[in-house]
Amino acid sequence: MRVIIAFLSMFTVATPANQPGTDVLGTIEATVDGARMEFYILAGEIRGEPYASATWHEPREGRVLAAVSGLDTPTPPLETFERGAAGAMSLGDYHGPALSLALDMSGEPRPFTVHLPSDDNSSTVVFMPEATMDDLDLMFLLETGVLTVSEVSISSGHLRASGTFSGTVRSMGSGRTIEIADGRFAFEGAPHLSEITP
Repeated sequence: MRVIIAFLSMFTVATPANQPGTDVLGTIEATVDGARMEFYILAGEIRGEPYASATWHEPREGRVLAAVSGLDTPTPPLETFERGAAGAMSLGDYHGPALSLALDMSGEPRPFTVHLPSDDNSSTVVFMPEATMDDLDLMFLLETGVLTVSEVSISSGHLRASGTFSGTVRSMGSGRTIEIADGRFAFEGAPHLSEITP
């Protein structure tokens, strides 16, 4: 559970930005509760500070964690975003859905498949029908499923990865479940967390 909370904290720090000069690092696509959805993974600047919605770091030697988040628009209302305590970012007037992945890679990053839940790997999928950190009813964590990273590499300090996922996510509050099918993701150029954390 501590790893999941840490991942969610990374999501708020690595909030997407979109303004002139912003790059689309990639996308996350999935059929969520029967509807096909696409989420944008972005990088850019807000008020002169760098942001990216996909980052990676090494909490200890021999382990790489990546947090990858997407919103359903490449143009969220950045003027309403605000940085809070400990670097957390409020999404302001954005109230749309978000889909995020946590990728837990031990040793040198390499392709892997994990069947969840897993005692050995904290990779997961998080779906929020309305992006918020304040309502557990709107925070759905992968309960059972499969996540595959089919391609992964780190070059010049930037992470590239692609893969697939599917399974059942459950609300952390109400317990309601949602099926996610045919999920896939692909991104490149994700910076180390230290590059976007003041």
